[in-house]
Amino acid sequence: MNMNYIKKMYKILRKDENNYVNTEKNSIKSSQL
Repeated sequence: MNMNYIKKMYKILRKDENNYVNTEKNSIKSSQL
């Protein structure tokens, strides 16, 4: 496996995870309004 490819995929996954977490936080805030 190409190391750069793995790093790239890992970064994308991490980014998706962060987006998901932020979305969760935002929806929690919204529901508290």
